[in-house]
Amino acid sequence: MEQYEREKSLIVPLIFTLFCLCVSIGGVLLVINLYFPDLSQPWQPIAAFVLIGSTWIFWILTCFYVCIKTCFRRCRCRDRQIPTALTPRNIPPFAAQNDGGGGHHQHDSIQDTSFASSTDSETPLTYAAV
Repeated sequence: MEQYEREKSLIVPLIFTLFCLCVSIGGVLLVINLYFPDLSQPWQPIAAFVLIGSTWIFWILTCFYVCIKTCFRRCRCRDRQIPTALTPRNIPPFAAQNDGGGGHHQHDSIQDTSFASSTDSETPLTYAAV
């Protein structure tokens, strides 16, 4: 069972912990600034907004990166064609097996439900929508 376990990455829990700490510390600094003005320092509101805003900046930059990456990938891939399959799709995988040498196959009564034999156009979806 151990051979099938995925290797776990620590990057997601570390980023989650970092963001939680940033928002929590920023919130504490804002609470100190609002409710305990005697303990407040002039740098605390600025540090609080930077700590809270850093998580927002990260997610906005991540969304911007994904959008730009998608635009460049879409423009570069328009000339590519769908690769053709090297093996026929209309033969079920169990059809090549015999039932013990009797010469009788179990797939005689199976109907072909493959998409390879359809009469639909094989135009990529990006061209079909235009």
